Amino acid sequence: MLSNKQIPPEAYGPPAVVLDDEGVTLWLGGKADSRIHWSQIDLVEIGIVTAADSEYAEAFWRLAGEDVEFIAPVEVIVNAIQLNEKLFMLSGFDMEMYGRAREAETQGHSAEFVCWRKGNAEQTLGADSPVSGLYSK
Repeated sequence: MLSNKQIPPEAYGPPAVVLDDEGVTLWLGGKADSRIHWSQIDLVEIGIVTAADSEYAEAFWRLAGEDVEFIAPVEVIVNAIQLNEKLFMLSGFDMEMYGRAREAETQGHSAEFVCWRKGNAEQTLGADSPVSGLYSK
């Protein structure tokens, strides 16, 4: 028998990334799950996750820095476009590598693709970034 007690939709909501001037937060199940500050990011990569027994393949951002890692879907998440646009604006962001990652996802190939490294670029995503201020509440 099913219980009539169910969690209301606002308690779990769809997965989302929320951007602000200081960083990005991943929301899962209606709660903040993880956060990374723009100034902490040293590496931006896309990992393709696949399942051998199905046709599932999905691309995930991996933003990493010293002792911090942030993982979120590239596409199937609320505010994905805003996060993608912010990352694309990094000086030296490798759009060719991004394209290769998305192609691997389409073909169902599991792999990782480094799109940006802090040491290879002049610009970071800190408060002095030309895109700071776009995501304030």
